[in-house]
Amino acid sequence: MGKLSDIHIRNWIKAGKPLAKSDGDGLTFTLSAKGLAAWVLRYRHGGKAKELTLGRYPDMSLTAARKEAAEKRVEVSKGVDVAGAKRLIKIEAKNARTISQLASDYTKDLLSRGKSDSSIGWHVSAYITPKFGRRNIDDLRPKEILDYFQGIAAKKPSTARSVFGTLRRMYEFAIARQIVEFSPVASIKPHVISAKASRERNLSTEELGKLLRELSKQENSISEAQQIAIRMLLWTLGRKTEVTEMPLVEFNEANGIWTLHEDRAKNGRTHLVPLPRQAIAALKRLKEIGCSSDWAFPGINSDRPMGETTLNERLTRSNRLGIEHWRIHDLRRTGSTMLHEMGFPPHIIERALNHVQDGVGGVYNKAQWLDERAAMLQHWADYLDALEAGAKVMPFKARTKELSAA
Repeated sequence: MGKLSDIHIRNWIKAGKPLAKSDGDGLTFTLSAKGLAAWVLRYRHGGKAKELTLGRYPDMSLTAARKEAAEKRVEVSKGVDVAGAKRLIKIEAKNARTISQLASDYTKDLLSRGKSDSSIGWHVSAYITPKFGRRNIDDLRPKEILDYFQGIAAKKPSTARSVFGTLRRMYEFAIARQIVEFSPVASIKPHVISAKASRERNLSTEELGKLLRELSKQENSISEAQQIAIRMLLWTLGRKTEVTEMPLVEFNEANGIWTLHEDRAKNGRTHLVPLPRQAIAALKRLKEIGCSSDWAFPGINSDRPMGETTLNERLTRSNRLGIEHWRIHDLRRTGSTMLHEMGFPPHIIERALNHVQDGVGGVYNKAQWLDERAAMLQHWADYLDALEAGAKVMPFKARTKELSAA
């Protein structure tokens, strides 16, 4: 039975004098000069006197203090330094990283490598931080992540997938640096959040002409290099990152060939692109404005290429140049569609798109058809010039006879 009672404690607090009174077995009631009443357990560990604050009175009652002290004495009897363990927990809590801190470290790393873009900042500030920002990075659970993103997907499926991708890459960054051992995002597949929508968008001739005319208007705030990148995607029918991450060394100015090396091509095969004269002139211009960069389209730092989402983000800010519901990849689909409508042979178009032929034909047919593709891409670039100048229709069929026998 302890020595203290609630009456004793209330009287001491009323008197307001600093004191320390033992209840027995190390449990001590303390009152500071500032009037703070607390319970302290005094014990010995490793031959040294130790103290552990159990809690404040009256938040912790006399009965609760005796129970807590008894439990801690059992730990002490087993050799545990209970005060040291509490300090370690405090240190770990202080050093624990929140989702906000992880997001900051992740975006700083991307920026240092010239790969940051505005979409990631938007994902963090609009979706990730408001929901999870104060949480410890070890505390998130797959179920709550899935529920949150499925809620977003109900209204904005593409946004849900892209923001989820940013959170997943944040945890991949943390694992690679041994900040965490487990990613709560790893077990969730993107298609469970929302099915990836199939894109069927083709721009009309009117829309394509408008795009080209609006592109260079100053009020759209699209840089010269970004304008050229969009035109280059049209001229070459290339994939976005294959074009925007082009090292200048891939461009042979003497013969007008762009060599997309196998390590950068989506299908893992080297692809030769015979450039129309418009593209050759543009690449020469990029060399003039590129600040001696090794990249045709430098990013924020000239030692890195343009960011993966830079063009789409810039177009979003420019209201898609007044054309609804289109994305950068739609340009490649639009070019393919229009070239088929012009009557160019499908195998020439497919080779220009660097598509891999299925079956045995894909293994044995290594034909490049460079001359045929050069003629087709030059015709296509001239057609784009005409659309930009305001032409409504061009005589397609007359040019296709040149390739009909290819």
